[in-house]
Amino acid sequence: MRYRGESTRQTPAYYSKKLQIPASSLHSYLMRFLRLLLLVFTVTMLWAVTSPGQPKSPAQLYQDGGVAFRKEDWAAARAALEQSLAMDPDRPAAVYNLGLVEFRSGKKGLGIALWRKALAMSPGFAPAEAALAWANNQIPRSMNLDPGVWENFRDAVLVRISLIEILSIALMVFAFSVYLFLRYVGARRRAVLDERPTPPFPTVAWFFALLLICAIALSAAKTYDLMIDRATVLTARVPARTTPDAEATTLFDLFEGAEVIVRQSQGDWWQISVPGGLTGWVQKDALFFSSSRRTEQ
Repeated sequence: MRYRGESTRQTPAYYSKKLQIPASSLHSYLMRFLRLLLLVFTVTMLWAVTSPGQPKSPAQLYQDGGVAFRKEDWAAARAALEQSLAMDPDRPAAVYNLGLVEFRSGKKGLGIALWRKALAMSPGFAPAEAALAWANNQIPRSMNLDPGVWENFRDAVLVRISLIEILSIALMVFAFSVYLFLRYVGARRRAVLDERPTPPFPTVAWFFALLLICAIALSAAKTYDLMIDRATVLTARVPARTTPDAEATTLFDLFEGAEVIVRQSQGDWWQISVPGGLTGWVQKDALFFSSSRRTEQ
């Protein structure tokens, strides 16, 4: 028997007695084995870190792009961020940073287009909103047209909230409205059974019913907006023509960074419209789809 508190740790001398090996030799064997394990671990880690065939993760490429951007090495930053997005395209921060690279390297139209794309991917994305607000003062306006109620509403509300967020709000309002309605029906039923005056319909229920209607209307507006193809002008100046023909009459000019709505395609041309109602045809290579369901550029 062993007393409580007696040490149960077995020493090298214990094992040497069991194995009929001198304690000093057993200790030497153990130390050699541990050194071998340490050497194997070190070689494995060095091989994993320095192996040229080891692909970088999207996060590592994103960090490489940031390092190159701070060095103003636009080509390296662009390459790293494009590789990161090729592996993980659903990263609005990477799209935004790529827009910074393009804008700083002189491609202002492409930079603005990428910021709009980042904002479309993540509505309310603060860095993209701030960059677009700043860029609007850096580029010439195509025309001084009133964008209209819809475009003003879109810029003020729809680009700042996602459809999932709107539907979540609508679902919560609907659930609370159903609760208030069932509560009112129960109170009315008890009043009828007890031969008491029926209670009035609660004012808060009317409020939540109105809020539910607004949420449904907002979700419909957001859905409609998501179905509209929008593009950004890439070149310094592009003419919008009456027909899809380079010799056709110019209706108006669009400047770099302007946002247009794409209506239809014909050959190498897009039919576009600008906020305010003007419509024309521009060549496809002058546009970048910044907020669109299309994959064709």
